[in-house]
Amino acid sequence: MHLVLLINVCITMGSTNDTISLANRMQDSLPDGWECTIVDQDGHKGHPQGLDEPLFRVDFINPDVLFDADRRIGLNPTIQLYFYDINSKPDVMKVIGEQSLYSWDIPIYFGETEEYIVVTSPAYVNHGVFTEEAKNTIRPIWNALRIHIECKEDELIEQLVQPVNE
Repeated sequence: MHLVLLINVCITMGSTNDTISLANRMQDSLPDGWECTIVDQDGHKGHPQGLDEPLFRVDFINPDVLFDADRRIGLNPTIQLYFYDINSKPDVMKVIGEQSLYSWDIPIYFGETEEYIVVTSPAYVNHGVFTEEAKNTIRPIWNALRIHIECKEDELIEQLVQPVNE
């Protein structure tokens, strides 16, 4: 299933101007082949383990690229990002710390903008696959996202996309 960012959907679903502005900036810097969609309908956004539903979620996928993993072939590179109001950062960071003790499907800090704290999970990055091939497929969107979403806290997140020899 191909996901495409539709700014019209954001407007009709009641998103804020900040969301639309950020969505436009991210869409303008998507690498070739990458698509994204914003999910902002209550009850459909999902949420990382331990956190409440975010203001919105953005799903990125490259339907033109495939990578393989143990017993799974033909996976598309993907990442889901969950956006929370920046004022909730202390609470979000507390939950991230608490949840880090439990499982693979844990929330992790991705970065932040002036308006949002952004969360993902290792399970939401390339289906939880971190082979060299998988890392190479996600790196273009990761680098594009870093233009808009700065990592000001835990730099360990960057290990999810760095080659093993770095």
